Parts: sequence; C-alpha cells; structure tokens
Amino acid sequence: MKINTNLSITLRFFLICSILIFFDLNKLSASFVDTDPIKKIVEKLRAETRGPYKDIRWFCEDGSVIEPKSACPGKGNQHARLNDEVAALAKNKNIYLTQILTGTDIVKFWDDDHAQSRMIQYQIEQFLFDTDGGWINEKGQYYRGAKQVEDEMEWGREFFLKILENKSVLKDKYLLVRRAARDIPHGVDDSDTRSVRALSLEISDMMTKFQNIRIKIHGLPQPSDIKLVKDFQSKEKEKISPKVGEKIDALLVAMDKLYGKTDTAQIREYLKILPKTSILDSEVKSYIEIFKTKYTSKYLLERSVDLLTLIREEIINVPKAKARLDLIDLSNKIEDIVLIEANKWQPKVLDESLEKMCQLNMAIKGGGYIQTWEWYMIYENKPAETITTGLLEYIIDSYRRSIQWGTGMVYAYYKDDVATFSTFEPKAAGFNDDVIRSSPLLAMGQTLDEIHSFYAKEINLENNIFNLKKQSQVKGINPGYAKGVLEVIDNFEDNPTLDPAKIYVFNQPPKELKPLAGIATVTEGNVVSHVQLLARNLGIPNAALSLETLNALKKYAGKEVFYAVSNKGTVIMKAADDMTNIEKALFKSANAKKDKITISLDKLVLDQTDILNIRQIDATASGKLCGPKAANLAQLKNIFPDKVVEGFVIPFGIYKQHMEQNIPGRNETYWQYIQRVLYYLKDIDPKSMSQEALDKIQITMLDSLRNEIINIKFTPKFEAQLRDSFVSILGQNIGSVPVFLRSDTNMEDLKEFTGAGLNLTLFNVLDKDKIIKGIKEVWASPFSERSYKWRQKYLDNPENIYPSILVIPSVDVEKSGVLITKGIANDNPNDLTIAFSQGVGGAVDGQSAETYLAYANGAYTLLSPSRENIFKSIPASGGTVSNFKIPGRITNFRKDLTLISDMATEIKKAMPNYGMEGPYDVELGIKDGKIWLFQIRPFVENKNANSSEYLQSISPKINYGKTLKMDAPLI
Repeated sequence: MKINTNLSITLRFFLICSILIFFDLNKLSASFVDTDPIKKIVEKLRAETRGPYKDIRWFCEDGSVIEPKSACPGKGNQHARLNDEVAALAKNKNIYLTQILTGTDIVKFWDDDHAQSRMIQYQIEQFLFDTDGGWINEKGQYYRGAKQVEDEMEWGREFFLKILENKSVLKDKYLLVRRAARDIPHGVDDSDTRSVRALSLEISDMMTKFQNIRIKIHGLPQPSDIKLVKDFQSKEKEKISPKVGEKIDALLVAMDKLYGKTDTAQIREYLKILPKTSILDSEVKSYIEIFKTKYTSKYLLERSVDLLTLIREEIINVPKAKARLDLIDLSNKIEDIVLIEANKWQPKVLDESLEKMCQLNMAIKGGGYIQTWEWYMIYENKPAETITTGLLEYIIDSYRRSIQWGTGMVYAYYKDDVATFSTFEPKAAGFNDDVIRSSPLLAMGQTLDEIHSFYAKEINLENNIFNLKKQSQVKGINPGYAKGVLEVIDNFEDNPTLDPAKIYVFNQPPKELKPLAGIATVTEGNVVSHVQLLARNLGIPNAALSLETLNALKKYAGKEVFYAVSNKGTVIMKAADDMTNIEKALFKSANAKKDKITISLDKLVLDQTDILNIRQIDATASGKLCGPKAANLAQLKNIFPDKVVEGFVIPFGIYKQHMEQNIPGRNETYWQYIQRVLYYLKDIDPKSMSQEALDKIQITMLDSLRNEIINIKFTPKFEAQLRDSFVSILGQNIGSVPVFLRSDTNMEDLKEFTGAGLNLTLFNVLDKDKIIKGIKEVWASPFSERSYKWRQKYLDNPENIYPSILVIPSVDVEKSGVLITKGIANDNPNDLTIAFSQGVGGAVDGQSAETYLAYANGAYTLLSPSRENIFKSIPASGGTVSNFKIPGRITNFRKDLTLISDMATEIKKAMPNYGMEGPYDVELGIKDGKIWLFQIRPFVENKNANSSEYLQSISPKINYGKTLKMDAPLI
C-alpha cells in the first residue's frame, strides 16, 4: 500500500506520533540520555578536599596495611589509598584515575596485553593535571602525604630499568618509551631536590598558609612551582616576616638551580654513563663543545638532529638498562633543543627552507615518530641551483606524507585511551594535539606551509578556505561540491548523530559513516576503505586537513558554507553568502532525481530456491540468481581455481520464498511488511519535520523491520539443503567448519554505484546456531539505517532490494587488503593502488593500512605506512581474536608487492573476456606466500564529479616543467 504523499502536515504529524508511540518512543529516547556515571564521579572528585583519595596508610613489605601513625615491622611506604569509587573503576572498567606508582606491579602497569593502556592513562592524566588546574586532583593535590616524591621517583626508575632490559621495547616502541619518560618521575633525589624540600618544609612550619604549596612541591615537583611560590610571595608580602622572606628567597634560588641548569651542564652529566670507547661518548663530547662557540641556530639544529638520530641508532647496542634510560632522557633533552633552534632558524630562500625540512624530517625519525625504513621512503635529493615545479610538488607531497605518518604514530599509540577518557572528560581529546605540538612535527608543518605557499604562488595554485593562514595543510581527496551547515567534531564518538544535509569536519570519522553533504578528516584512514570508496562513488567532497586547521574552522561551525574539492585537490570553503553566481547556479539546476538510477528487476530469477555451488555459476548470474560478490567470485574460481576457496550461494529466490511467509499472528507477509515500511519512509517529505524527528522515525521502523526478519523460521527444505551443502561442498558438517557469511544484494557493485561495505559480513562463524541466526541477520542487514540512507541517496527504487548470501570457508591469512587496478593518487589507469594490513579484513574498514602507489614501470611510492596497533586473526574455533602489533611495517610485505602486481596483470588480462571492464577493486589475502582472492568488483567513481566544468575550472593548469631558482626568496 502506497501512502498519499500529499497528506497535510498536521495529518502527517499525527501519523508520525502514532508510529513512534507504537514502536515505544521511551525506549528510543533512552539512547539520547547521558547516563555515564564516570562523568558524575569526575565532577564530584574535583570538589572533594581529598580529591580521589580515601585516607593515608602505611603499605608494608609483608602485605599489611596499617594506620599512618603506626610503623611497619619491616620496610614499607606511606601514601594515600584511592577512594572506593576510583578503585572500583580500575577493577571493573580498567580505567585508572590518579594512579599512585609506589607499590604498583611493574608488569601490570606496563600492561603488554593491552598495548600499555594503563601507562598511557597515567600520561593522559598528567596532561589533564597540568592543563586543567589539577583536574580531579584540583583540591586533592594539596592532601598532605598522598604521594611521596622520592618513592614515586624510585618506583619510576625501577620501572624503566625493568622494561629497558628488553631490546625489543627500544626497537618497537621507542617513541612510546621516550614520551613516557617525560611523564613518569624517575630522577634521583639529589641535593638540589632535598634542599628545595627542606626549605619548603621550614616555610610551611613558620607560615601555615604555605602548607598547600609545600605539599605540592613534595608530592609532584615541577618547574611551574616557581610561579606558585612567586605568586604567594607577592600576594602575602604584607604578612611575610623578614625571616620567612629570607627562606622564600633561598627557596627560589634553590628552585632556579634545580630547574635552571644550563644545557651544557645537563648534557655533561650523561657522559658519566657512556663507555669511553662508545661513538656516543665522542659525539656527546663534541656536541658539548658547540656551546663554547658562536654557533648559528642552523648549525646547532643540524648537530642536534645528528645526535638525536645517533642515540636512536646506538641505544640498542648499549648493554646496561641504566645507561639506556639515561640516553632516553638525553634524547628528550636534545629534542627540546631541536624545537628551540628550529624556531630560531628562519630561512629566507627556497634552498635553505628545503634543507630545514630535511633536518626536521630526520629529527622525527630520531625521535621515533616515524620508523627508519619509512624515512628512507621520503624523497630528499635536493638540486643545487634550479628545480622544476613538478619535482618541487613531489617533494612537498613527500614531506606532507611524512608529517601525516608522524602524526599517525602518535595517534596509533594513544588514540584508544584518549577516546575512552574523552567520553567522560572531553578535554582529554587535546592530549594528542599536545604531544604533536611539543614535537618536531609542528616545526615541520610550519616550514612546509612556507614552502607550499611559495610553490602555490609560482603555479597559481591556491586553496580558498575562509581566511585561514595555513592553506597548504588542507589537501583534497575526492572531488565534488556541496552546500550546507558546517559542523566540526573533534571528539571520538563512534556513532554521533549526523545530519545528511550538513558538511562535517572530523578529527576521526565514525567507523559506520552515513552519507553526508561533505566531509573532511584529520585521520584520513586509507584511500580504499569502504567510506572513502563510497564518498568517491557519490561525488561527496572529501579532504584531509591538519588538527590545527580543524581547530581554526571551529569558529565557522553552525554557519552555512560552500565546499568544493577539485580533481587536482584544490579546496574551497567559504560562507554561502559569498558564493559566485556560477556556484549558486550549481544548486539551482540540481535535480536530485536525475542523478538517481533505477535498478531493473526484469532479469531477476526468483524461482531458483535451491542452494548453488559457486562452481555451478559464473559472472552472468549477477543480478539474476544472486548478487555480484558471489557471481564474480564464482567467475574467479573458474579462472583461478587454486586461488579461490570452495563455497556456495543462498540465492535471491530462497530469500523471497521466506519473505512470502506470513508473519506469525498477523495477516501480512514479511514481503508486504517490508514494502509497506519502505514505501512509507520513501514518501516522507523531509521538509515536513526536523532531521532529528525523521531520523527517529527511520531508526524505529527499520529496527522493527530487521527484528521481524531475524526471527523468521526457515523452511524444512532449506534447513536440509543447508546441512547437505556444508557436507557436499565444504566437506564438513555444519558447525565443524568456520565460514564467512557475506551479504550480496542486487543493489551493489553497479556501474554507477559500488555499495561497498553497506551490508553485513559475519566473520568466521563456527557454531551451527550462530550460522542459522547469522543468515537471518545478513538478510536483515540491508535495512540498517546506514545501508538504507546510502541507497536512498543514489537509487530511485531502493525498496526493491534482494539479498543473497555467499558462504565460504574462512582462511586465516597473515595479511590482507585491497588492490585497485588504477593509481588513485595520480589518477593513472596504468598504475596500481595497494593497501594491506596485518591479519584478516585488512584495509576495508578504514584502518590506517600500509598503502602503495605501484607504477607500471615497477617502481612504487609509499603513500602511508600502517598505523594500527591491533590486527585480527580468525582461529579454527570460530570468532575473531584481536592481537596487538607494532604500528609499522607489515612483515616481509615488500616482496609481496611483486606477487600482487603480477596478480593484477592476470586479472586485467582475464576479466574483460567475461564482461567486466576495469578498473577493478579486488579484496585478497596472503598466507604462506600464496594469494587468496575473496572478491572482485568494478572500481566505481563519480563521473559527474570528475567531469564537472566547475571543478575543472578551479583546478589549475600546471606547467610541471617550469624552472625555479633554488636561491629564490620565499616571500
């Protein structure tokens, strides 16, 4: 039954309200209520005098805990106990607030089973303490005896000495250890420290108002404490006696001495731990001599970078953990000098600016922000006198990638725990930005912006993004244009409420992204993820930008903007009021219906109600008996029989047969119910209500629809065939062999629409009951809100969707990913794009995959290294297992590139003979040096976006052969 679309708004509103009541609006609205109890705990702790602490106790060597006025029978430490709520969060949710290091188990704190989560949470808290007035410790930081600095430092030193015994920690997690050494106290309580403590104690005994500062200095001493003392001195000057005044003056002198050692004095201390025959010993001595000369910032930067790099190379060869720890500290000190001198050195000409970029790129390698092998993939050969615009563009792109890789390394280590903390403390989202801005990556970005501005001026290339200063930090990915309200989201919500009519700037896009007017992201993911392919397919403008640019765009949030990305990556974003007549005309002439396609139902064969062996069908079955996944995989099985697993297909006919059954207790078939719901949703005028109200209706009705399908009963014939197919085709009984269940509809992999990743794939299902339930879930998955909305945006008859299911045995590949038989980055049909991740399911779900542009001549460019610290494997027992890995290179992947390239040649040669023209989008995996093919589909791009006259008009015509002088002034 098709509902009249001309209903009055009043009647429509009445119907909507009735529907929402029927589907229980109370349950629906519950998901919009903030019930997170951790937020309430945080708010309460900030107001508590003791903060997160319960009381002070002695923790004795024998395991006993006694009152503070008593004494341990042997050794022991005195510090606070965490209150019950904070302790429960650690025990039940693995969220650690205000950790006291003393007495903590070192292995548990390092937490190797959870990628150092507990240690990282400690670092995030230090950031919050420093930037938010003590955060939950706002008042608790003055709770006397909560922490004993000497005990915390002693524990910190033991911690680092323990983990640095393992060479692999230095090799694999160098950046993580270096950053941790900045946050975890581990110094020696020397005479300067003792002097500061003694004087602060004397002052507090003489003047009780100083007590809070004294406790702060004893518990967590920092250079910023000098300001605390000076502010106290100024505020209380009328009440400070001459004797107390002398003590405060002496304290400030001692604090200046403690925190104000010269670079030379601090660095000289490290010579004591280096073997005299070590290359590091001679280099550090040579480095110290620089400070005795009249050095330039350029020279000191270069020598500092050399030493920073040498420490990373040689530290693993230093045998003692104590010396390794001291070298970590020295490395951090040298990096601070690099930042200072990079800021002082301001090149005036192109040659020097490129030299500075070269040095900073080496510095991020020395600091561990990129891996050494990645550094070798960055082009750094600098001509002597002249350079072409083409080569300069290549160098700029190369350095831009390096900055992205370095930023990605920070995110790889910290993103998960920052995301967790951000759910109850939004300010935690600034942690990654703080790490990046306190590294050479910031200076690299600033220098690259200067070089790019020079280049853009020479070729008349210019982004136009409001009045932002650093336009070069934005690069277009997918061409297209849009008009809509701008929203900026810098938190880590997995499923934020999004309006499809708006333009979104994300720090990190949601995993299940719905169609939007336009997107821009800091964490780009990879160019072949399902989200990127769908955006490219639909002509949704998409760009990558820096975190700095995201923050700059916040002031334009909530305003209507025009956003365009050209074929060459030029980006325009401006107020809608500032659009030109040509830009306004783009939307006046737009007709949503004319770009939509209608899926023909003429060739559907719905009377095939038997399960099909993939050996029985080929590519011609696509859209007739089953979807293109199964048909094309069957074709691949025919062409490459040893590279494709066995499998079978549950065709459209079996789905339709089940949908023709009556819903229990209702005089309506499943099929009639599906059509009724989808027609109703299709006919709602979006202008008749708010987007939020429309979303609620869609979510409620689609949820109900899926629930009915998931509870459907199989026919006895189908159940019997399912059991028989497992035995006859897969060789084992159902429940004995793990399988993938892949949704495969008649509305995907079309010439005009890819539909990649919209419907459900179930990984490695073994249990019989789960397989049966999984088939129903896959049948229901096209009616998820996300799948429905993507189809609505592009297809004219999305209600006529028919799912089939491809059932194939699991292959626990060592690495997996996507091959596109076209160079996406350079738009060259003769090249390849290869993106792979460790384990199964690689690249397609937006992981930061190891991605290459492979040229037709056999050369290749690394577009992005892997920045994931988790990969999935699929055991024979079913399900998936998450494994932690180093955010870096896939093992032995370089030689696999040749294997994949050869496979691409065979596919490009064979597939046109079976009616499928390229370029192709291929999912594949590698195990024991052998390729397994899992899927092939056409690689679909939006022709309207690529051919748009307007987008071509904002793409500059570049003369890549233009010669520029290396001594040309930057301004």
